Amino acid sequence: MLLSSLFLRGQTRWALRLVASVWVIMLPALTFGQHTSNASKANSSTAKTTTSHQVAYATRNLERGTILSATDIRWADTSHLGTLDTKAPGHPLSVAPGWVARRTIRENELLQPPTVSPPDAVLTGSAINAQYHRDDITVRISATAIGRGAIGDTIYIRTQNRKRFRAVITDTATVDIIP
Repeated sequence: MLLSSLFLRGQTRWALRLVASVWVIMLPALTFGQHTSNASKANSSTAKTTTSHQVAYATRNLERGTILSATDIRWADTSHLGTLDTKAPGHPLSVAPGWVARRTIRENELLQPPTVSPPDAVLTGSAINAQYHRDDITVRISATAIGRGAIGDTIYIRTQNRKRFRAVITDTATVDIIP
């Protein structure tokens, strides 16, 4: 009744504020209340689900440059609110044996990027194979890496005629030149 009288008196801004405030108050009840159906819970974009996944901890002190082995990683279960992000620190896909410690790590410290990172597929100054793709044509040349990085990283390379290009590392000693 109050809402309709506000609309009739031309006070739509106040009516909309009232509707918005009621919606904000009712939203938690609609999302998490006991009187909602399972279908409305599944369709709600604001509903948070409890997920459990494993995070990695160091089993011993690790020096900078140490290559992680399976015995260096202790997995522990954790629960948190929110969706599972595969790029989030501590996600099971984030740390694996073979990764490298980028700084000194203490025992029982959480292993997450940038503390640890995948091993470098290309080292600075190493000879690499560079490829450039356009339509149905592929050009392959020899080059030298100016930077270092893991697969998927972008680095600079220098060709034999001293031209400099940006490239994405696709494999060990192989890069794709970015146009």
